[in-house]
Amino acid sequence: MPKLISCVLGILVLLLSTGVFGRKVSTDPRCKVPVTPPSPPPAPPPPGPLPPHHYKETVQLDSSNAVSLSYNILEDSLWDIQIAQNKTSPEAKTSMSGWIGVGWSNAGKMQYGDFVIGYPGCARVVSMDGGSPPPNGDAGFEIHDAAFFEDSDIRVLRFKRGEKSSIPGHPWLCTGNGRDCPIGNTVSWLWAGGAAYPKSCSDVFTTSMFHNQFYGHSNASVPAQRNSATIDSPTPLHAERTAFGFRPRTVEGTKAAAQRTTKHTAQQIQERHTPVSFSVGKNETYVHPTSGYTVHKTTFFSTPLPLAPGDVVWTFPDLTPIPMPKGKYAVLGQANSEIVDCENNSIPLSHVYNHHWIFNPSSGHTNFACPEAGLDFVFGVGAESRNTPWPFPRDHGYIVEDGIEWSANIHLLNTIGLAGGAGAAKECIECWYAPQKQCGNDDNGTFACCYSDSRCSTAKPPTKDDIVVYYLTYTIEYTYDLEKIVPIDVAIFMTPDCSVDYSVIPPSEPNAAAQGYPSDGPPGPEHLARDTWTIPHDGEIVFAVAHYHTGAINLSVYVNDEFMCASLPEYGTTPDKPGDELGYLTGISPCVAEGATPPFPAPAMNKAMQLKRGDVLRLDGWYWIGDSDKRIAPTPGGPHLIVMQYLIAAFRATQ
Repeated sequence: MPKLISCVLGILVLLLSTGVFGRKVSTDPRCKVPVTPPSPPPAPPPPGPLPPHHYKETVQLDSSNAVSLSYNILEDSLWDIQIAQNKTSPEAKTSMSGWIGVGWSNAGKMQYGDFVIGYPGCARVVSMDGGSPPPNGDAGFEIHDAAFFEDSDIRVLRFKRGEKSSIPGHPWLCTGNGRDCPIGNTVSWLWAGGAAYPKSCSDVFTTSMFHNQFYGHSNASVPAQRNSATIDSPTPLHAERTAFGFRPRTVEGTKAAAQRTTKHTAQQIQERHTPVSFSVGKNETYVHPTSGYTVHKTTFFSTPLPLAPGDVVWTFPDLTPIPMPKGKYAVLGQANSEIVDCENNSIPLSHVYNHHWIFNPSSGHTNFACPEAGLDFVFGVGAESRNTPWPFPRDHGYIVEDGIEWSANIHLLNTIGLAGGAGAAKECIECWYAPQKQCGNDDNGTFACCYSDSRCSTAKPPTKDDIVVYYLTYTIEYTYDLEKIVPIDVAIFMTPDCSVDYSVIPPSEPNAAAQGYPSDGPPGPEHLARDTWTIPHDGEIVFAVAHYHTGAINLSVYVNDEFMCASLPEYGTTPDKPGDELGYLTGISPCVAEGATPPFPAPAMNKAMQLKRGDVLRLDGWYWIGDSDKRIAPTPGGPHLIVMQYLIAAFRATQ
């Protein structure tokens, strides 16, 4: 009997130490799931009712910045409408000239949305008129006694308008507060914009702007809309660049795709953003073995990231400052990143997929290769990070001026226990639409289906026992001995047509033509995206590597139609092994690596790529889109959504 009791106790100890599902349960306090404090009770409603026929809505943007909308129905059936924005903000985000506006639509269908927008010298009405942005149509009503003004603390737009539009199908002005809406619920919209606005009251709206404050407010229970009035001018295509591929995009198209996933209401930001911060975990210092300068090596750890199966981490850069060294310094190579558990063990991509992490400086850097794309990161990027070397040449570095601050866009997805078989993880990490996600079918294959509020579907509802605490780490090497460092700059060449992302769909797919994919692309199950750039100045690329996603064949680089080098993918072969995950892209070889020791094998260049003014740099980005792809089995082949083809290049200027 004593032996039996001892055996039973031993089994219990083993079960308790490994967990119900075989996962080790650590006593390390870093492994504990953080307890979310209870939400504070809601604020009490203001005392007393509003006057008859008067409705007021207030949108809180932060602790001291609000946009309010006030309706007052007058006796002559006109509605007196006033929109006010408090511009006072500790961050001074809106203490500048700008614009505000309001819009209405039928049940959130913005193709017939009507807008009143005010900015210095103008208050005007425009409409979508049954089309798509930008709004330049007739709204079917006039505004009276309109005024827009600003002072040091407040921005106000005031006007009167009738309840009805004279054009069939356009929304009536009803608020949902007990009044009948004859043609469906009407959604009210409030905006607060930054300093960009048209020069006159007659300018035609062109393409969407990035607001520094944006809020869309719904009076009806319909999905929030991301369409908005648009008021800045498009950047023209670079005259010497051409694009070829199944889905070439104009600059306007590229911006429109980006805008679908960059405009957010204050509530959406709260729901779609995962708060993440970092602190120093480890500092090391050593002397460079051949050049003699002091090298600092710092590793940063994130706050705990407790994730259940299907959970998604998405951070907005404006809300995700990251610590970096102080003063003026030179970064000597890529910032290496890892996803680890609470005991610092590497986590396989098949558990938590590292879609991307990109670090943006606050100023002093613009991606000169594709400035219109708005993608100005210096360090990053994704799943290949573990096995993709980023060595700048010896004694070269990216110079960071004193006072530069950094922010991060981080995207991680927990793919454990998903519903849907072998293709479930692919659909999750490629941001496919699913009914439970907070996105629409039109957002399929965009980041709108990959924010923190769009969980991937799981085979069973996760419980608190399924939550695991993870951490994101990054390590940088840098020096303050700048007199011994040759400065470099970083550019990101993006194909097709400087697109942030695109999708590769076989022409045989039933919906390929409807999505703009012609059937006259390259023969066979391969997809080609091609772009060319005319080089404006002499220069040298001293390091270059591609960034692409699962399914990629390679990214090849040509100068004046002569092949120079290629970045090749590495695919994993071992289930759930960190760094060699079966069916996942686990590494990308450099295209250029000047002075690499040991040298990289062909098709890499181990010397600088010389570029002269007038040279034509060409990228050919290839994906496999056949039904079967043995490299990624058991993951299915076929289409791949939200893919990329970037060449991240470090330049040493010669002029």
